[in-house]
Amino acid sequence: GIPSKSRVVEKNSSSAELFEKRREMLLLNMTIYTQKEEIKKIQDEWKRRADEIKANEARLEESIMHFDSFLEDNDNKAQEAERQVEKESKIRHQKIQEIKR
Repeated sequence: GIPSKSRVVEKNSSSAELFEKRREMLLLNMTIYTQKEEIKKIQDEWKRRADEIKANEARLEESIMHFDSFLEDNDNKAQEAERQVEKESKIRHQKIQEIKR
């Protein structure tokens, strides 16, 4: 037979509800996808920055090692210069003593 008006309205209503639910699911999936993409971008940026920090730390550590080496070398040169001054001072003092005799 001919479907009654209430069944047609009911069928159209449930079809509309089903369509609306599918539309909502699609929108939710799109939102989730967009959020996942944003999270991935943020994570990639964090990783890039972490790698950059690690590289900077390595360069800083190398600079510190070079500076420590420079300071040690400088200290050794200063000690050697002090010894040389003492040696020359003793020689000068001895010569003065010889002249006075």
